[in-house]
Amino acid sequence: MLWVNKFLTGANILTIVMRVLFECYKTMFAVIELGGHQYKVEKGETFSVMRMEGENNAEIKVSEVLMVSKDGTDATVGAPYVSGAVVTLKVLEQHKGDKIRVFKMKPKKRYQKTYGHRDYLTKVQVMEIAA
Repeated sequence: MLWVNKFLTGANILTIVMRVLFECYKTMFAVIELGGHQYKVEKGETFSVMRMEGENNAEIKVSEVLMVSKDGTDATVGAPYVSGAVVTLKVLEQHKGDKIRVFKMKPKKRYQKTYGHRDYLTKVQVMEIAA
């Protein structure tokens, strides 16, 4: 037991814990660019992006892939895009985002202005990542 306690120092325990944690995250992921935003996506994931053209259940192929990782550790980074990599998205619905209220005020001048907006969004699901 004494040998085990000497062996399991702080650095060794941290290494063991990190290996165990990263074993479960060995899934394929990609970083894509859509509408000026970057998204980290995995197969089967659903997320909302700014409004895109397309009917429900339409498939969209995104070739602007910035990075692809096949097993969660080995990554391929493009310059600026990874050649031959394509992410296939399926449009689930078109919807509006939450209402954002903006309030402007200038103190001692009796100036108050309230306005707001709701973004138009598209909910998509990642169907396939091909590298």
